[in-house]
Amino acid sequence: MNNLLTKHNFNQCEICAYHESGHILFAYLCGYSCREVQLIDEKNENGFTSYAVIDYGKDSYYASKFTSGDDTVEFFRCLSLGEKLEAIEVGRRLARIFLGGSVAAAVFNNAGNVQIPLPMQIDY
Repeated sequence: MNNLLTKHNFNQCEICAYHESGHILFAYLCGYSCREVQLIDEKNENGFTSYAVIDYGKDSYYASKFTSGDDTVEFFRCLSLGEKLEAIEVGRRLARIFLGGSVAAAVFNNAGNVQIPLPMQIDY
């Protein structure tokens, strides 16, 4: 078995690294931190995948509600006005973090040029 990275695999690995770094950067800018990040060599035609585990700190409860999908609408419907406003802010931060990965990968794919429309993959 050949363990060397081909140019194609290296490019995939590099894009995954930029993608995850975008999530991490945006998380940091939103006041969160990264617990873990991994690039995974699938050792098949799919190439590399990756993930980042973000520590949402005091916003963990709302973040888990946004990402779980279990009775989410009913949960938010039952919140007080103050809680709803707080949850909206958490949702905005999460959206920035989720988009951060695609933004970073798109900027990388366009050689750092942010003055052009950036093609983005929305994958969450």
